[in-house]
Amino acid sequence: MKIEPWVWTELLAFDSNAADCGVADYLATLGFVPQVACLLFSSPDMFLLHDNLDTEKPLSPLFCSRNAHPGNENRQRQVWTNFQLRKLIHNLKDAGCACYLSCFTVYYGNRYHQEWMSMHPEARVVYCFNHRGMEINAMQVLDDGTLVEDIIIPQVVKTCLDYGFAGWHGPDGWGPLSSGNLMNVDFSDGIMQQFLAGRDWQLPACITEPCRNIVTQEEVVAARTAGKPIPDYGLKQLQERGAWIWENHRLDWIQFNVQRWLQFWGKMTSALHEAGLKNAINSAWTKGNFDALYEYGIDYRKMAALGIDAMVVEAVALGMSQTRPDTKWYHDEFASALAEIKAAAPDFKLLFLHGIKDVVENWDNLRHATPGYERELFKLSNLYYRDRSGLRRCADGLLACLADGIAKHEWDFIRDRWKASFDGEPVSAGEATVLWHDAMLDEGLADFIADGFLPGQKQFAALLRAGLQLQTVARFENADCEPGAVFVPAAHLVPAEELDRLVRNHPAPVMLCGRAAVLQRFFCTGEVISDGRMAFIIAKGGETSRSITLPTPQTPYIPSVGELYFSQDRNRQAVAPELWEQAVPAARKAIHRAKKASQILFAEVNDSRCSLITRSMGNGVFDVAIENRAEWGRRTPTVTLSKPFEKLEVISSFPLRESQRSECSFTLTIPPRGISVVRVFEKTKEQGLENEFLNEISIDKLNPVYKKEG
Repeated sequence: MKIEPWVWTELLAFDSNAADCGVADYLATLGFVPQVACLLFSSPDMFLLHDNLDTEKPLSPLFCSRNAHPGNENRQRQVWTNFQLRKLIHNLKDAGCACYLSCFTVYYGNRYHQEWMSMHPEARVVYCFNHRGMEINAMQVLDDGTLVEDIIIPQVVKTCLDYGFAGWHGPDGWGPLSSGNLMNVDFSDGIMQQFLAGRDWQLPACITEPCRNIVTQEEVVAARTAGKPIPDYGLKQLQERGAWIWENHRLDWIQFNVQRWLQFWGKMTSALHEAGLKNAINSAWTKGNFDALYEYGIDYRKMAALGIDAMVVEAVALGMSQTRPDTKWYHDEFASALAEIKAAAPDFKLLFLHGIKDVVENWDNLRHATPGYERELFKLSNLYYRDRSGLRRCADGLLACLADGIAKHEWDFIRDRWKASFDGEPVSAGEATVLWHDAMLDEGLADFIADGFLPGQKQFAALLRAGLQLQTVARFENADCEPGAVFVPAAHLVPAEELDRLVRNHPAPVMLCGRAAVLQRFFCTGEVISDGRMAFIIAKGGETSRSITLPTPQTPYIPSVGELYFSQDRNRQAVAPELWEQAVPAARKAIHRAKKASQILFAEVNDSRCSLITRSMGNGVFDVAIENRAEWGRRTPTVTLSKPFEKLEVISSFPLRESQRSECSFTLTIPPRGISVVRVFEKTKEQGLENEFLNEISIDKLNPVYKKEG
């Protein structure tokens, strides 16, 4: 069993005054050697202004810490030189850790040095509901006709080669753009020229007339500071452009953005690979397959086909819940997004963004929300993909974010949690396997545009939130590899012949969810729960005489318009909440009936504010994780197993032991918003198995333990 532990860190993790730049101390604190260290620099000037390394000179404060902030728990921001940085990178490489160049897209108004974007303001992102922003738009064209990407790409390659970076990590802003969805960015003249090339459309004046003068963010900030009216020149025309395109040519606009990002990343990937370098991209602002495409013009399947070496899936729900307490906790949304992305692009190396702490963004999962930290880690590391080669994790590893200012004893705790979460090679996980079909995305755009019908990933997340154990995904063509129950979200988008064949031939329960009108052919033979628009159907394995009709929600669907930040939900057609509440126990009854008939071990919990995550390790070993979904307070539920067990071990950090136990059940205390994990050994198996799996992997085998010499 392998995982790839990557770290994302500022230079504050190291020491410019130490002979080895602090590498030995840092790795000794970690207790392992990361496969990759993404060194974070605030500004793209790290490569845009890079010339050569002929002479030693100090680096901008923006490169020495993010936003040039004063320091972390261990040290104040230091002055680093370009020679010291090169030495640091080579020292890490000698220790077995490759370094990636990682930069955000932000412009700081020449606060610390003369910035590239101050010389090329037309390269900055334009938000039609705000201003000319403070971030670079890699798809933009300069006034002289040069594509910005044709400046960026060779500079990234040169910077990596000169310093010794092994590759480039493109986080937020490098696909898709920073902080804006396709209704808001970017309708400036340079992008319009590219979008309209070769199109013979009748265009309104708002598009044919130039829009050269656009209010900047600096002007907006200055006006607010002075208590003056905020200028908005240029915005009305940009908004008219956006509204006309979104209304009349939405799919063309989405596909244009898809092709432009493919062009950028295709050129970047080819240039890096030709130089012997690698790359990694972040997922599109936490989104799954549909939302990434609809909101941001990112098609993960096509990005994977470019040969990008890895993608970091943004799944930091806990950190977001701390900085945005008034928004919902996206725990299940982000888990389902990670799983769905794997099913759509199974050969894409995926690392989930592992939220630990961030001094600049002011959140700290490790210290302020330790139970939630452990829960998020276990949930994301126990999502699986099944194909003809067997079962494997959706995530190949993780990117620790951020990995500086953490004490040695805290890293000891983190490594222990990694060990428990990524333990072993399970043979099955969860209660049902979610099936992905490419039609869910290819046909999904038009399906949603028609009336806002809830996309498949949101159906997946709703059932997770209601307590169904959906931990495994597979592609539709590999459904015959899964002997157990399957679930098909957005089933109305799957070609009818393929769906009918699945229901007819699959040996275990088959559950469908989607448009009631399209799936009505299954109503006569299946167990149906419907609100008139959405239907959940147990098409095989359910109680065929049972049908529940819920009131159709009266909330009108009003499409979202204008600016929509990534943490805000787009309006969608309402679904009766009772549908998910009724669907889960019905599905579970069918699944458990089939498991019992096949003598397959399963678990149930008696507390509706708790849910389970399970994995079968084989040889009579079964792991049960209990999530505490209550808003606050500990829970003490009882878990009942379908077979007697010989013994159990708690493998989470809390509690130290179970409260009560019987032949087939145990009671455990779960920390607030946290998780407790128990390893169960079936009674029929020989003693001694208990040590086999927990000792199977260690951080030593993931990567060599680093021991500081001397």
